Amino acid sequence: MIGAILGDIIGSRFEFRPTLNENFELLTPKNTFTDDTILMIAVADALINNKDMAETLKEWYLKGGAK
Repeated sequence: MIGAILGDIIGSRFEFRPTLNENFELLTPKNTFTDDTILMIAVADALINNKDMAETLKEWYLKGGAK
C-alpha cells in the first residue's frame, strides 16, 4: 500500500502530461496525492474495519477534498 501511494504521488504530475524521460526528480512541489490514494485508503478502511464499502468510499472521497 505504501508503494502504491508513493507511486501515485510521484506520478501525479504526469497524470495528464506523460513523459518518456526516465531521468526525472521523484518529488517536486508539483507532486501531490490524488483521488486514487484517497479511494485506496477508503477500501483498506472498509476491509479492515468491516465497514460498508459504498459508505466508506463516499466518506473518504468527501473527506479528501472532492469538489
